[in-house]
This record gives sequence, structure tokens and C-alpha cells, in this order.
Amino acid sequence: RSTALPDFEGRNRGPSQVTAVGKRAVDVVLGSLFALIALPFVAILALALVVVTRANPLFVQSRPGHNGGSFRILKLRTLPPSTPHYASKYDLQIGEMRLPWLCSTLRRTHLDELPQLLLVPFGAMSLVGPRPRQANEVEGIDADFDALRRQVRPGCTGLWQISTASSALLRDAPPFDLFYLQRASLRFDFWIMLRTVATVLGLANPVEIDGVPNWVRGRGLLPTSAFIRSVRTMPTEVEPVTVPAPAAEPQAVAALREPHVVQALPGVTALVPNAQERILAEA
Repeated sequence: RSTALPDFEGRNRGPSQVTAVGKRAVDVVLGSLFALIALPFVAILALALVVVTRANPLFVQSRPGHNGGSFRILKLRTLPPSTPHYASKYDLQIGEMRLPWLCSTLRRTHLDELPQLLLVPFGAMSLVGPRPRQANEVEGIDADFDALRRQVRPGCTGLWQISTASSALLRDAPPFDLFYLQRASLRFDFWIMLRTVATVLGLANPVEIDGVPNWVRGRGLLPTSAFIRSVRTMPTEVEPVTVPAPAAEPQAVAALREPHVVQALPGVTALVPNAQERILAEA
């Protein structure tokens, strides 16, 4: 699977304030409507879980939120109460667990995340945005990349959630969040929401970045300079070079001095225009 960012036009434009304001308006209006619609379903599913699991049907967890804050995320409990609170799904080996039919169905259809809609009108989350990571999910995640993501409210759904990398950890597929932040628009948000419903119903396949239609791509939510800072420090898999770089020079910058190595950096050269020249100029 390739997670390289495709090349596109219009990357030099600044972020759209209309998108930022419109996005919050959509969260308040549609988010309130969706929360009211979801509330009775959440109540019914919660009662069913009480009967099946004989435990608290809600899973509450503190997660990093918007602009350095934190919030308490809500989910329907689908794992045994004895499950470690902050363990990753890979550490838990959920595929080997024998879960009740209701719990496994909720996890497979992502309906266990339905209570998150209740957080949208209050500003803790957005309908669409970067995936809300766990508080202890920091290993392998670049600090600048994480700070970039947290300038936008985490989303109930997003490009990463409907992508071919949705089953991977955040550190394994950063281009999906980066692409959304740079090309976000209200059209993009509505496309992601419709695609999420289609995916849950089994009517659509997971998408790659180059599968995002050009007509939904907008001016984004953050300035290009923010992406340059993130790219400069993001870990990259670089082919060995013939001439070793000086010890004090960052690996990604040193690699960019070798023309043939630039081809081995998918996502860097396509993320911002003239990435090689601009990063070396700031080095």
C-alpha cells in the first residue's frame, strides 16, 4: 500500500478562513441534529450492552484535544471491563478475543463510536477531522506533526478513518491527516461524511489519497509554512547515500542533497511546492 501524497495544483494558497468558520457552523447545526438523532440509538444500544456484558456500557477515556487541551471521548463499551484502559488494539490482540456478537458487530461497523456525536456541538470534537489519538500514543509520532494535527479539532470521522490505512496506527500513516489538513474544504468534509456512511454500509471501498476527487480539494485549514516545519522533522525512510552527511545535519535534510535520494522520499516532495529547495534553504 502506498501512502505517498500525490502532486496537485494550488498548493501555495493560504488557508481558507471561510472553511474554518463554515466548518464550525456545520458542526453546531448538523452536529446538534446528528446528536439528537443518535441519542435514542445510543440509549438502546447501551441498554443492550448492559444486558449482554453486565457492565457499564460507556467507555470514557481522556485524549489530547484542540490547541493543547484534552477532552473525554465517549464510546460504547465493546471489550471486557478488565481490559487495560490505554492499551492499543495491537497489544490487546482483539482479533483473538471471543466477544459477544453485539460487541463484535458494533466494533466492525464502528457504531461503538456513535456517542462521539454528542461531543460535537460542544466543541470537543468535529464531525470531520484528524483521528483523536490516545494520550499514550506518542512513540514514533513526530512532535511537530502531532502539534499540527492538534491545531484542528479531532473528528468523529476523517480521511484516515475511511482510508486503506484505517487499521494501522497513527504513526504508520501520517500522510492521510496531513493531506486533509492541507486540502480541507466544506466539500471535502461532506464527501468524507457520505463516504463514511457508504463504507459502514459496505457500499464503498477504503480510499487512497490519489482517490480523493479533485473537486473536493480546497485551500486547507493551516498555512503551508506549518507543513514545511512538520516535513523537516518527520521521520523518513531514506536509502543509504554514498557520501555520509555531517553528524550535526538532520537526516532528512542531508538526504535531500542527493538527487537520487529525493525519489525515495514519497510524500515529502509532493507535500509542498519545491520542497527540496525550500527545506535546504532553511537548513
